[in-house]
Parts: sequence; structure tokens; C-alpha cells
Amino acid sequence: MIKHNRSMTVVTAYLLVISVWFLVAANIIGYETSNLFWLISSLILVLIGAFVGITIIEQRNKFLELKRAASTDELTGTMTRKEGMDYLRSMIVTSHKKGQSFNIVYLDINDLKAVNDNLGHLYGDQMICHIISTIRKNIRSYDQIIRIGGDEFLVVFQEHSSEELKGIMERILIIVEAEKPPSLMDYPISFSYGIAEYTEKSRISNPMDLITSADQEMYRYKNKYKSRENQI
Repeated sequence: MIKHNRSMTVVTAYLLVISVWFLVAANIIGYETSNLFWLISSLILVLIGAFVGITIIEQRNKFLELKRAASTDELTGTMTRKEGMDYLRSMIVTSHKKGQSFNIVYLDINDLKAVNDNLGHLYGDQMICHIISTIRKNIRSYDQIIRIGGDEFLVVFQEHSSEELKGIMERILIIVEAEKPPSLMDYPISFSYGIAEYTEKSRISNPMDLITSADQEMYRYKNKYKSRENQI
């Protein structure tokens, strides 16, 4: 209802501007050099049209900014959970229509709690941003990152097999650790991940079912990670 009212307001404003300019044109056509009224009224209508036009642009810019803020995670610049769920639903529909497959990678940042507890949440945020920035630099521009929760993210890949993605994620893990910020040198930086593939033959219609599958794979990876850590 809110979106409908906003659309009607914009349409009404545009119609008003168009009407004003039609009146201006009519005034100019009907203007006589000896008739000062036509000149003054035309100038007034031009000013009104300019004011309304500027107001429309400002309101539209505010609306677009609010829309962007609602769909983008403030810290990482990734999609929000809600926007990401809508995106996954559209990917599922596209997969069925065009016969295209896609993969999601569910990742959970390792050891974030230790950084938050020992250094503070600002350093924890730095750790999150470092990982997401590194991932973004090593994937294609049309592959999307979604923030699911505090330290949990999804990466949606097109045109990659699961085996290819394993290679990509393992390479990113190496880069994440090798290029970590100096302030986090005393802490290992890594993440656990799980991969789930969606094809046109999949019977899943709810994105959460796909996410659950990737989440289960991620926990298997995390258990292996914890086992290695305990052996060190």
C-alpha cells in the first residue's frame, strides 16, 4: 500500500509538471507584446514547474537511497538477508525457466568470538570486512554475497561446478590469511564453508531448503577445522 501511494504521488507530480509546461506553452502562444499579464503568468508558471520538478527529483533520490539502505548490509555492503532471499527465489525461478544451474556457498567465519572477546567488536568487524572484501575481489561481479547473520554469509555463484568452487574457496582462504590486517596478526583468519547446487531438476522451491543443505556441509567442514585446531 505504501509503495502504491508513493507511485501515485510521483505520477501525480509528473502530471502536474506536464500540465504546467502545457500552460506555459499556451501562454507563450497566446502572448501579445502589449499584454503584460501573459508574460508575468508565464514566468510564474515556469518557476512553479521548476520547483515541482526539483522536488520530484529530490524525493526520488531519497526513495532510492532508502531502498538501497534497506537492501544493503551497512557494514559489509553485501545484500541483506531479506534482499538475499528474494534474490534466491528469483534464481530458482530462472533456473526452472532457462535450465540454468547455480551454486550457493554457505560460510561461517572461524574464531570471530575470540577476536570480539579479546580485542573488541571493532576488530571483529574488521575481520569480517577483510574476509568479505577478499571474497569480493576474487569472484565475478555478477556473483552475489548475502549476509545471513552476524558471521554467516552466502555467496551465490553461476556457471561453476561444485569442484571448481572448492578450488576457488580454498584459494580465497589462503589469501585471507596471507593478507590479513596487521592489527589481527596474532589471530588466525579463516572461514568454514559448505556448497549446495541447484539445477533445473531440483525439486526445491524454498531457498531455505537449499541453504540448509549448504549449512550442513559447512558444519562438516567446521568440525574438521576444530579437530585440526585441537591437535595443534
